[in-house]
Parts: sequence; C-alpha cells; structure tokens
Amino acid sequence: MKKHLLFAVVFFFSIPSLTAQDIVNVKDINTAGSSFPHDLIISNDKLFFIAQDASKYNSIWVTLGTSATTSNVGPFGGISNSIQELRNYNNKIYFSYNDGINGQEPWVSDGTTVGTVMLKDIFPGSTSSNPKNFTVANNMLFFLANNTNGSQRLYASDGTAGNTIVVKDNIANGFNGERAMAVLNNEIYFESDDGTGSGSGLWKSDGTLAGTVLVKASIIVANFNGNSPVLNGKMYFNVNDNINGDELWVTDGTSAGTNIVKDIYPAGSGEPMNFQVYHTKIYFSARDGVNGEELWVTDGTALGTQMVKDVVAGSGSSQPRAITVYKDTLYFIAWATQELWKSDGTAVNTQLVKGAVPSTMFSAIWNNTLYMISGVDFSTYQSNGTTAGTIPMKANNTTFPISHYSQFGSDNYFLEYHNELYLQASVSGITTGYELVKLTSAALLPLHLLSFTGQVVADNDVLHWTTTNEVNTAFFVIEQSTDGNIFTAAGQVKAAQNSSLNKNYIFTQRSTLNAGGFYRLKVVDTDNAFTYSPVIRIKHGDAMGLKIIYQPGNKSVMINNQANALCRWQLYSASGVLIGRGNSSNTSLNIPLGNAVSGVYVITCNSKNASQSLIFVVN
Repeated sequence: MKKHLLFAVVFFFSIPSLTAQDIVNVKDINTAGSSFPHDLIISNDKLFFIAQDASKYNSIWVTLGTSATTSNVGPFGGISNSIQELRNYNNKIYFSYNDGINGQEPWVSDGTTVGTVMLKDIFPGSTSSNPKNFTVANNMLFFLANNTNGSQRLYASDGTAGNTIVVKDNIANGFNGERAMAVLNNEIYFESDDGTGSGSGLWKSDGTLAGTVLVKASIIVANFNGNSPVLNGKMYFNVNDNINGDELWVTDGTSAGTNIVKDIYPAGSGEPMNFQVYHTKIYFSARDGVNGEELWVTDGTALGTQMVKDVVAGSGSSQPRAITVYKDTLYFIAWATQELWKSDGTAVNTQLVKGAVPSTMFSAIWNNTLYMISGVDFSTYQSNGTTAGTIPMKANNTTFPISHYSQFGSDNYFLEYHNELYLQASVSGITTGYELVKLTSAALLPLHLLSFTGQVVADNDVLHWTTTNEVNTAFFVIEQSTDGNIFTAAGQVKAAQNSSLNKNYIFTQRSTLNAGGFYRLKVVDTDNAFTYSPVIRIKHGDAMGLKIIYQPGNKSVMINNQANALCRWQLYSASGVLIGRGNSSNTSLNIPLGNAVSGVYVITCNSKNASQSLIFVVN
C-alpha cells in the first residue's frame, strides 16, 4: 500500500501588524509550464495582460477576475513575443505587434477576438514602422513611428486609421528615457530636430501642426531611467545642454521658462533621475562628485536643491531607486547596499527600515501594505513600514513563499483591480507555474483553525483539520475545485458545535474525483452564517521533474532536478525569515542543514517552468 506520497499543508503563523490576505489562482493559462503574465492594464473595466501559451507564443488575454471570464483575444499567428507597450485610450488597448505580414505596426483591441486588429499599416508592406512611446494627451493617442520618409516621426491618432497621421515631418525622439512621452498642460514633450535633420531641442505638441513648436533649442534630453514630474505647473527633467553635462532642468512650456535649476556636479554630470513628488518638493537621486549617488531634494530653486542625506558616507553610493510615497512617508531602495529606507525629507529622519532586501523595486500599494519585487532573484516582499513587518510576501492560505519571474523587462506585474491585487506569481500548491493570481482580503473564521492538511494515501485524498474554541459551529462542507476558482461540494462533516478543546476531523475521497486537487472548508454556524478556510492543494504528481526530499539522517535537503533547468532555491523558517538561498542546474543538489536549530522550515525551488516546495521539521 502506498503511504503518504504527496501532500499539501497549511499551518497558521502570526505576521506582525500585517493585513490578512489570501492568494487565489485566477487561471492556469499554460498548464505545461508558465504563462508569465505581464503588462497588466485596465480598460473598459476589464483587466488586460500579455501571457504565453504552451507553445511559448505571447498574445493578449482579458479577464474579469475568474477562470471562466479569462480568455485569449489574440492576435494570433504573427511573430512570437512581438507584442509591446499596451496603452489604454478611449476604452481600448493600443499596442505594437508584428503579424508576420505587415511588420511591426500599431494594433488595437476592445477585448474581443474580432475587435483585435491592426490600426494602420504606417510603413506599407512587410517593412516595420516600429511604433513606440504610446502617450495619451489632449484626447489623442500619440506615438513615434518610422514611415517612408525615414526615421521616427511624431504621430497622433483618434483611434481610426484615417485619422492616424504624422503631426510634423521632423525626426522625433522620446523623452527622458520614459516608455511614454512627458505630458505638461495636456501637451506632450519630446526631443526633435529643427525640421532640416540637424540640431536638436525640446519640443511640445497639442496634436496639431500649428501647436507643435520648439520650446528650447540646442538641448538634449537625457535618455536613461527617466520620469518627468510636474509640480506647481512646471515639469522637471534631466538635460544635457553641452555645457553642464546631465543636470536638473525645469520648464513651464516657454523658452524663457526652460532653464537649469542647479549644476549639481560642476566637474561632471549630476545625472538626476528617479524623481518623486512629496510634500511640495521633488526628491530624486543624483551625484555631486563628492558623496556618490545619494538622495536629493529640490523646491525648484538652486538654493533649495541639496542632498538629503549621505546614506553611504564618503564617496560611496547608496543609489536610491524606486522612490515612492507610502503612509505619508518617502520610501526608497538603496540599490547598492540592498536595503529599504524611509524619510520625511530630513537627514535625521532618513532611516534604515531593513537590510538584506535584495535589489528590490516597489510594485504596488494595496490594502495598506507595500509590495516589492526583487530585481535579483524570484523574491517578492511586503512591508508595513517596520523592520519586523518587512518580510517575504505571505498569504493566509499557504505557508509557501510567493515567487515572481520578471523576464520581460516591464514593471507592470502588479495591478489593483476591483479591490483585489493582481500579479504574476508561482505558489506551490496553488499554481502550476508562473501564472496570474490575485490577493484578496482574508475573512476571519468563526473558530480557530489550527491546521488544514491533505495527503494522498492509497489513491485517496485524505483531508485532516484541527480546530479549537468552537462556538456554535454546526458542520463543515468540504469543497473541491479543479482550478482553484470554481468550487463544488464534495462532502460534509458534522462539527462539535461547542468545544474549548482541540478537535480533529478527517474526510476521505478517491483522488480521481478531484483531478485538480484543490480543497477548502466551508465552516457553517448553527445560525447558517458561514465562511471559508484557506485553500489547499493536494499534488498528485511531481512538478515538471522537480522533487524535494528532507533527509533527517544526515540533516540535509536533497533537490532532484531532472530537467536540469536553473533552480533558484530559498530556505525559510516557519515565521518567514530567509535562512539561505542559492542557484543550481545540477540534476541532484544536496543542501546541508547541520547548523539548523530545531523547528519547522520551508524550502522552495523555482525554475522557469516549475516550482516545488516542502515543509519539514528539524529535530
């Protein structure tokens, strides 16, 4: 008889001052691996994103938040991985795509297959116009594209082919390294020549020929790590005027009002970037040639432009990145030291929150929590602004870490939609790979559920759960699901009703009755009120050649990786503290745990197409 072959376990641990949340698999798009959903965007109250199928072909998907409402709308049959730059305009999604016939051209989708079509073949035939920098302003869609006249021109569109036209026949370039062009007073800003192919300068446009004018000649807008904040009707950005290097500039839309704010690094380039408006000032990273790259602030004057704090003392750099506002406080990542910092804009209150947060970028603020993605490994983090509350991302319905794989170079992996947070993630027992999931606010149970576990025994799914302090609990409905979204009743177990003691329950059914292996408990009170337990998943087979085994005899963990794909492993304590991590593509990997103290541990292994986790106890 087979004994306890594969299992799913949920234990419940406290997370300091963090809001309870469950993680739900929206849909396993690529059941043979991962779909890697990215570029999440909302249009016409629908959530759009790019994902790949089992053949690794990327197309546009749309969802209302459930598996049944998640569908592929195309386009189909073109060049794989050619979809780029989704942008919402007038309740439709516009993007760049190569259908294999007309080259890379602008496309549009209304969320249906029939409504996903090419907007216009700007460069007729198979030659690509390579549209990019889609920007919405003045109720028009702007973008840059090549046509038969040569290099990039500025286009404006009302969403129809006939009214998708060149605004002015100058060579146009993007602005400040942004994916979209900058916008001030409902006009777009870009860099362009003077119409003869020579010279360069800052231009603006309202979408008409007469309203497309030169703002300032002979300046080059920097083209890296850009964003261009607006404060008090003025826009701030990085400019090289061929005299002062890359420095902080400001414009009000006029030539006289477009000037350098301060030459931060007189002997070189201050390279201001990563701008963030906070408390009527703008904060950014810059270097002055003495203190390295640190956190700076400006009020728009030279005197009011100064370093906030020399985080890494001396000539070293902290490299502030992803500066954002959370709980009325400024947070940033010190990229060089891999630390999370916060500030109220003063040096004395610019303080370390937590170290060993590996090169993370902020992704979302949801449910009073800050979420982050590591740019180094698969880690995802959440924070409530405290040291203890900055931890690997947690969900109430699983003890396994939530991992992420940012292979597409976009930062649009997290997005709030209908009061839930959608993201790309891989979670053992919940997804089969990197898929679209959502975080929901976890409901409180009317009793204290100590554990909810499942395992396969002799081709049966066996569920165990333990409660304490039951008050007016009538019965448990065991619900099952093939996809983790739509549940049906599988059986019912009578509850103790009222008990202050620990009570143990069991439910058994044939594994073939629930191929997906997802289960949850519907806890029903005597007054017919009910709520749900976290979801668990019983795994009926190994995950794409990955298997993790704890070897108590020599106190080590063995990872069998038959696919020889790069496995990024992480070891956590039961409270979520990261103990160790590493990378290996070996068929067999042994991780010694000789120094591990007694307790419960979780180890995860994530590869491009699979993830596996194991909870084990060290005695």
